[in-house]
Amino acid sequence: AERPGRVRVYANGRPGAALLATTTIGNVHAAGEAGVMGIAVDHLFRQNRLIYVCASRDYNGQWLNQVLRYKVRSDWKLSFDRYLIRTGMVANTIHNGCAVEEGPDRNIWVSMGDAAQPWRAQHPNRLNGKILRVGRDGSIPADNPIMPGTSGRTFVYSMGHRNPQGIAFQPGTGRVYAIEHGPERDDEINWIRAGRNYGWPCVTGTNNSYLPGTEGCPG
Repeated sequence: AERPGRVRVYANGRPGAALLATTTIGNVHAAGEAGVMGIAVDHLFRQNRLIYVCASRDYNGQWLNQVLRYKVRSDWKLSFDRYLIRTGMVANTIHNGCAVEEGPDRNIWVSMGDAAQPWRAQHPNRLNGKILRVGRDGSIPADNPIMPGTSGRTFVYSMGHRNPQGIAFQPGTGRVYAIEHGPERDDEINWIRAGRNYGWPCVTGTNNSYLPGTEGCPG
């Protein structure tokens, strides 16, 4: 995946491998850190040919981060299949996150930054500043948490994140870990657990006060 919007397929992962196809994803708005940022391959790819892409795009007059599902054709070009998350994730030149991975639970996990609007991370009904968990068909998993302040389950799995960019799953346990950029200090590696609040922008690191008084923060 290339930030300006191109997805290239190579014959293998070795240097000098043949380029099989290039697909340009439409309406990508690449500026600063935004653009095509994350890509994941379905565990049943040999049967269903599905991949998942997280990208910043212009959509209905808005600049949004979206999670899209594509089918890889026999000529190795991508054909749009469906949206997994279409709206609700504001894009910006910084703090987009947009890592996308399929977990051992066979759901799609997405890191979403606060889009340089810290208050969004503490708003349970906003998708920015969150770790998101979505079914491979775009559904809300039945065991996603009901976040405090919400009336039902959403894509939100955890909140209070600044700019999480990487997601990994511990072999054997399936534990979810995310890396997160701090401001001028306190980069974090977090064990992501359902319904937890990881503090941004109220605190950073190991409970260091940062922006008390921001909407959603005490003090």
